[in-house]
Amino acid sequence: MLEQPRNLELLKIAQAYHKQGFAIIPFVIDPETKKKVPDTWRVPQWGQWQNKPQTQTEFDNLHIETVS
Repeated sequence: MLEQPRNLELLKIAQAYHKQGFAIIPFVIDPETKKKVPDTWRVPQWGQWQNKPQTQTEFDNLHIETVS
């Protein structure tokens, strides 16, 4: 079984992908059901990142380091 990354480690991984131009849309997978946990993060509008890059401010406002 893979060990889950810790909060700051997860943030560093997300930052690396963001710097490569990927839009980051965080969510959590329940290890028992293997399904996405509903409303883990409330990202009300993400469709715009299909057509324009996610800004650093938009990325920072996701507060990925707060995952529990």
